[in-house]
Order: sequence, then structure tokens, then C-alpha cells
Amino acid sequence: MASLALPESNLEFEAKKLKRYEADKLRAEIEELRLRSQELRVQLRALGADPSVVPQKIKAGGGSLDLRHELRSLFEWLVKTVNLEHQVVFECGNGEGEVQVGGRRVLLHRMASWQLSDGLKLSVPYELQAEISGLLLQARERGDRGIDEEVEKLYSTWDLLGAEVVSPTCSPEPAIFLVQRQTAQAVVVAKWPAVEFQPVPSFNPESHFRRLNGLPISGDRVEVEYEGHWFTGTLQSVEGEIANVKCDVDSPGVITVAPLTSVRHAWTRPEVNEASSKEENPPQWPSSVHVFDDNPDTIQQVNATIMDTFAVLGPLETGKFSSERVAFLFKPGRYELDVPVGYYTQVIGLGARPKDVSFTGTRGLYGPSEDDNNNFNTFWKAAENFANKPSSGSTSWSVSQAAPLRRAYVKGDLLFGTYNGSTPSEGSGGFVANVKVDGRLDLVRQQQWMIRNCKVDSTFYFNDPSRAANFVFMGTSGWTPTPTTTCTNTSVNPTSPSPQELGRSHAPVIVDKPYITIDANGRYSLRIPQLQRSARGVTWNAEEAIVDFEEVFVATNATDLAMINAKLALGRHVILAPGIYHLPAPIRVGFNSSARQQVLLGLGMATLVPTNGNSVVEIGAATGVRVAGLLLQAGPIHSKRLLWWKPSSGNPNNPGLIADVFARVGGPDTELVSAKTMFEVSGNHVILDNVWAWRADCCQDGCGACAIRYCDHGVVVNGDDVVSYGLFSEHCEKDLVVWNGERGATFFYQSEMDSFARQDWDKTPNYGANGVSGYRVNALNHTGIGIGVYAYFVEEGNIVKAGVSVSDVILCIVFGCLLQTVPTSWNFFLYQKLDGHKS
Repeated sequence: MASLALPESNLEFEAKKLKRYEADKLRAEIEELRLRSQELRVQLRALGADPSVVPQKIKAGGGSLDLRHELRSLFEWLVKTVNLEHQVVFECGNGEGEVQVGGRRVLLHRMASWQLSDGLKLSVPYELQAEISGLLLQARERGDRGIDEEVEKLYSTWDLLGAEVVSPTCSPEPAIFLVQRQTAQAVVVAKWPAVEFQPVPSFNPESHFRRLNGLPISGDRVEVEYEGHWFTGTLQSVEGEIANVKCDVDSPGVITVAPLTSVRHAWTRPEVNEASSKEENPPQWPSSVHVFDDNPDTIQQVNATIMDTFAVLGPLETGKFSSERVAFLFKPGRYELDVPVGYYTQVIGLGARPKDVSFTGTRGLYGPSEDDNNNFNTFWKAAENFANKPSSGSTSWSVSQAAPLRRAYVKGDLLFGTYNGSTPSEGSGGFVANVKVDGRLDLVRQQQWMIRNCKVDSTFYFNDPSRAANFVFMGTSGWTPTPTTTCTNTSVNPTSPSPQELGRSHAPVIVDKPYITIDANGRYSLRIPQLQRSARGVTWNAEEAIVDFEEVFVATNATDLAMINAKLALGRHVILAPGIYHLPAPIRVGFNSSARQQVLLGLGMATLVPTNGNSVVEIGAATGVRVAGLLLQAGPIHSKRLLWWKPSSGNPNNPGLIADVFARVGGPDTELVSAKTMFEVSGNHVILDNVWAWRADCCQDGCGACAIRYCDHGVVVNGDDVVSYGLFSEHCEKDLVVWNGERGATFFYQSEMDSFARQDWDKTPNYGANGVSGYRVNALNHTGIGIGVYAYFVEEGNIVKAGVSVSDVILCIVFGCLLQTVPTSWNFFLYQKLDGHKS
């Protein structure tokens, strides 16, 4: 038999190839074992859990964690083993979607789950599925460096806990919980849930990655640059860095091939992409904005415009739920006019100082009472940056919630109501800030009021007889703080309790609302007041950033949402002109980290309504963002929240601001509307300066005659170091305010429980039994001054356990009042507790 001898060089080559093969095989086995060891570490960590589990609850495991090391190990294993092509969506939790893990509050609501290995699953909050899957995909693409970078982000905001999870369908399962510190939302790794997975339709990791990064994918409408011109079309496919686009102008079958760098979303306009492009100054104001001057030749026309507007927006019957929105902008000058301010009307002086625009009519600028001399329905109006010098010697601002008076000089007395002979009007106000009164501040017979950083000669309240009242003065000169050991007490005199006055001589930290000015050449500027600490009296001379309107984009309700967001992404400030904006997605402000103190400012109660179950405003991680002058209104498709300040670390020296922003669920609507939470603030170092969340009790057809309106909470605060001046929340189905963030402070709070609870039309059959309260604190450190919770229950038998509920505290100071007419009275003036629970 013949033999075949291979050349020695071939043998050496084959030997090397075999060694490489064996080495690769060993490396693969080592990697597989390493991943398996990581998986076992996950399970072993979870097995340290307390075995005394509670059905459908979660118990924490013991032992401390080297968090960064454990996160790195877990995250790398997830990146390399998760299968995003199959998932299931399921509901979980204890009905409320809240469980306890080692004393930690954890939220589990609707979850999306993906397969891992060996029967394990990764379950994430449904609303975070895109964000988390995108994070995993990006880390997978970038390898170890990407994993390291993402782990550092996780390390700063998430905690890792070992636990057991129990459900009716399975025995106790070891689990790992990755818990977001600010929001309490959790990512779970366990064999739970026992569900069948389904393929994700048309899942494409590359497309998923591109969509998460705001890049166009197949099917998107795009513009493509070809030979120096831009053409609109549909993106057919992406192959590497090459895009195939079917342009509208081309014949069927013709495809334009271009680099991805020459393709953009169709809503992007050339002027948006070019940072050197400036906005118009002066801007092109729409018809809902009236700009006046004091030219004697036109002053009669100015008066006619004001009175014609008030004829429609002044009366309760035609104004309260009108679709009209209007702003009156007055150039510097002296106006011998009376200016009544009706619903959805904002009066703005355009001077650098309040005295630059002055009204000198008999009454000047004023907010009139309703025809019956009351003010319980006088909402949604505003006036700022002016001087009022009426010949009558007094200025009346007869309003309730959502009707701020700011940055004003009043010559004579300022009254928060009117007198019909000797009978004072009544109201449910109110908020005033940065106002100087050369006279007496008369609170008339208001129910409550927040007075921040004002200067007054004296104060007065009509008390013959008095009403239950809660007045809070912060940083106001002319008011002398006196120690208060008891608060308004409705038990002693439920018909006519004595009012309380609370406050502090200095406001600890404030940021005033941005405002608009005009110079002698007709050019506009946006002025952004800066942070002040321990402020007392008016702050007109505070440091400001002055921005030329070349950097300010003025939008109307006819402006495409994509254009608004493109301008914000570019770093522009945005002003929303008066109007009603129907939004299929949120306005996104604060997502350009290089933009300093970005401003989103509404005029004339600019109203934002979601059309797709979305938020209407989302705020990103950029510091110093200002959102002001907006009315948020729930839509027919359920929204999780209307405004969402997303989790962010914030900056104590450059805090964010929400000023004069109001929200409502119901009121003008004749069909069902729904929002789980009106305001959710999950960013740190945010100041709330006059915020009202209202689930409507009096609607188009009257009080107690509203279309179905679902809303759990008015305000939820998850961020740390959040401060509120003038917080109002009313009539929600569950806790009106939930405060989870640490070191929070509320200076003045007004709330009314759901007056029509448990009536059939109100859709609240479990009210009271569900543990509802007016103000719930879940933080370890919290301060409240002037906390007012009251109720007027129409349905007999409504029992609410507590107006304020404070749990698991180290230090909580609540100094204020809680008022109720049915079934009994609450009185709560000072509470300090080291541990435990109190409701």
C-alpha cells in the first residue's frame, strides 16, 4: 500500500491550526463557565433571602453587597445572555403595584419580560422597556468599554438587592432586584413569572438601536440631500452607512442611494440644523398676542380691545371653559386705563422694572369678583411686571387658585377680594410673589393664601366672623412672624375658626419666573432670574441672565411639535403663544446638556393636551431648566403623567423651576379623560413655585356633573431636595400629594379631598377604604409649613383615616393646619418622630 507523506511545512501549519482551534474552544468554554458562574452568583445572592415570605410580597435578602463589582458582573451577564427577540407583558404587584424589599419601597406595575438562560427572565417596568433594551444593545455593541460605562451610570442611581418573590402560580423564587433610588422602580432577575414568551414582531436590533438614538429607520419619512438639494421621501432600508430612499418626486422603482449623513427626519428643517441661524427679533406674534404702546392716538383702540376681550372671557358663564387664550403685552409707558383681567388672560409689562409700565385709571389693572361677589371659580388668569396706581387708592385681585400676581408695584392697598358694602367676598386663593405694596395687604375673607417675597406696610383679615384660614408668609417684609403653638382649629369653632398666619422671615432658596422685556429699538429679551438664598422682600434687583430673542423661538399651536422639539434640542429657549396645543408626544426640554438654564415659557395660559396617552412636557437632565406659564389638560387616552421631570441628579447651585404651571383632569370635557398623575417630579433640586393640580369637581354642566375623569394623584415628588412654595392639589381618587424624595420642603399647601367621593358618577367606590390622604410623606426627612387639608363630603358616611400621613421618618416637621367639615376635624401642628409609622 502506498503512503502519502505531507510536507513538514504543512504539518506545522496543521498543528498550529489545531492549537488555535483548541485554544478558541477552551476560551469559549471558559467564557461559558464564567457566564454560568455569574448566573449562579445571581441565584446564590438571592438565596440569602428571608424565607418567611408573604404571598405576593417581596422580602429582602441579607448581607451587604460590593455594589460596583456585583453590578458589573450582573450587567455583563445580562448583556451577553438576554434574548430581546421574545418577550411578554404582564401585570404584577399587590393591586397597588407597591411592595417592600428590605424596608425599601419598590414599585412593580406593568412589566415586560425577556428570556435569559436556564429559565431565568429579565423583567423591567413596561414604560422603561425601550430605554433598558437600548442600553443593553448599546453595551453589547461596544463590548467591555460600553459595559463599564453603563455600569458607572447604574452605580450612581441604582441599588442591588437579593430577595425572594412569591406569587400564587409559583413557589418562592430567588431573585435579584435592581432598584432605582429616586423612582423606586425595579428590574427583576428571577425564574418568575411563569409565562409563555412570544416573538417580538419584526424585531431588528439595529433598527431598535437606531430608533432609541433618534435616528431614522425603515419606513420613516425623511429628507435626503442630493446634489445640493433636499428631497422628501420614505426610507426603504439601511445597509451599513448607506441609506436607500424612495423620493416622492421620483418615478416608481427609482431609489436614491445616499450616505446616512445626508439623511434626516422629514420634520427637520435647514434652519433648525444650522446653529448659526438666528430667530427673528422682534418675533412674529400671532393674533392671540396683543402688543400695546401708550400712543394717545391709539389708546382708545387699546381700550376697546381689552373690553371686547373681557366681554367674552370675563363672565363665568362664557369664560370659565372658553377655548380662547390671550396675552396683552404693554410696552413701557403710562396707561390711563382700567384693565379687567378675565379667564385665560395674561397681562404682561415689558419693562425692565415694574414701574416702567404703569396703569393709572380709576381701578387700573384688577381682577374682578364674580357677579355674586365671590371668587370660588376665578381661575386661570395672571398679571406681572407692572405698576398699578389707581385713582381709587386700592387694587383688587379677587381670585382663587391658578391666578398669580407677580413682580408688581401697587400704590395704595392691595385687596384679595372686594367689599359689597360691608360684606366681603369669599375665595379659595391664592398666590402672590415679588410684589411691593405701598399700603395695606387686605386678605379680605379668603380661605388661604401664599405670600412669597413681598413688601407690605401691614396686613388685615376680615374676621367678623372669621373663616377657616391658612396664610403663609415667606420672606415677606412688613409681616412679623410670631410663634404659633396651635393652628386653625375647626373643633373649637367649626363655623368660624380663627385664622392662622405662619411663615419664615426669609425664603431659604428661590428662583423667580423668567419674563420678557423690550428695549427702545423694539428688540425683545428673555430675562432669567438667578438663584437666591435666604431672600427677604422683593427681588427686582436680583442677578439675571439676559437672552436676546435671536435665541428664543416663538411657537404657536399651529407649529409642528417636531419643530418645537428640534429647536429645544438645538438649545433654543421656547415661548408658547396663547392657544390650545394638541400634542401626540411630549415637548422635551432640558435634553441638551450644553444649553444653560433652558426656558419653556407659556403665555396666556397656553394649554397642552395629550392625544396619544403621552406626557405633554418632559424635562431632561440638563440643570437649571425653567418651565413656566402652562396649563396642562388630560386627554381621552390614559396618560401616566402630564408633566414628568425625569430622574436627574440636579445641581443645588442651579436648581430647576416649575412656576405658574397648572393641570386639570376634567372640567371643559364632555367625554372621559384620564391621567394617573398630573405632576411627577423625579429630578433633584427642583423648585415648585405655584403649582395647582385639579381633578375637576365643577365642570361644564355644573358642580357634581362632570364627565368621567380618572386621576390617582395630583403631585408625586420622587426627587431629593425639592422645595415647594404654593402647592395646591384637589379631588384626586388617591393620595393628593405623595412625597418620596428626601429633604423636601413645602411652604404652604392647600388641598380639598374628593367632595363627591363614592357617588356613582364619580367612580370612586373605595374612597376612604383605599387609604387616601391629602398629603403623604414617605421620606425620612421632610419639612412642611402651612399644610392645609380639608373636605366637604356630599355623600354621607365618607371616612378618611388621615389628612396627612407620615411614615418611616427620622425627622418630619409639619407645622400647619388640617381642616375638615365632615365627619370630624383634624388638627396637626407639629410632629417629630424618630422611627415607626404615623398616619
